[in-house]
Amino acid sequence: MSLEQGFSVVWLIGGTSEAITLANGLASQNIPVMITVATTEAISRYPQSSSVEIQSCRLTKADMVAFICERKLTRILDASHPFATEVSKFAIAAAQITQIPYLRYEREEPTFPKNEWVTEVSSFEELLNDQYLVNQRVLLTMGVKSLPHFQPWQSRSQLFARILPRKNSYQQAFAAGFTTERLIALKPPITFEQEKDLWQSWQIERVITKASGIPGGENIKRELAERLHIPLVIWQRPNLQYPQLTQNLESALGYALGQHLFS
Repeated sequence: MSLEQGFSVVWLIGGTSEAITLANGLASQNIPVMITVATTEAISRYPQSSSVEIQSCRLTKADMVAFICERKLTRILDASHPFATEVSKFAIAAAQITQIPYLRYEREEPTFPKNEWVTEVSSFEELLNDQYLVNQRVLLTMGVKSLPHFQPWQSRSQLFARILPRKNSYQQAFAAGFTTERLIALKPPITFEQEKDLWQSWQIERVITKASGIPGGENIKRELAERLHIPLVIWQRPNLQYPQLTQNLESALGYALGQHLFS
């Protein structure tokens, strides 16, 4: 479906559960919104409405500038995944070039109790460390895109990975040196018992993951690490400087509705 011309059109960059919430809020008020997502599978999760157009695409900075101009987009609401920093960097630059407002929505990071079995690192480079990998049975729950970075460790560690049940996920994992015996495809959310059974059945000695908050099961992994005495290494959110940022869904929706522009 296509958006009617002549209206102020919000560009919502999706990739999180909150993006779906924001999309539903806009659709319920018939606000014209252009939504972009990274995969075709994600499209079905968003509202189907005459005021909503959804497209699966991966855009460069130049693509985004052209996209804004061609679609006559009037503001950007960036609710992409916090680890998709390239998307946000391009969107910020494109907003500056086209001189339209940009707002980043990001869920507030939860506070967890101190846990001696948890190590937090601030960069991907810190993860690729002898201390965490060599001669270890390591479970990676980082997402399939990260797996190629671990390929050099296949001969020095026993690496296992959890991936999404998609054909291209298997293909990427195989290309990174994983075999079917060291892969499990599960669609989130993952329950406490599922997580526990997986760690124990594979006799995992260390788990490496991203800071995904409670929606991503970070609380479950932290609790399991303490209960099972299995070290957990968490890659913290990248520290990107956004020109405008809110952690309040109502404020983000108000911005998209044109009620305020976070000047």
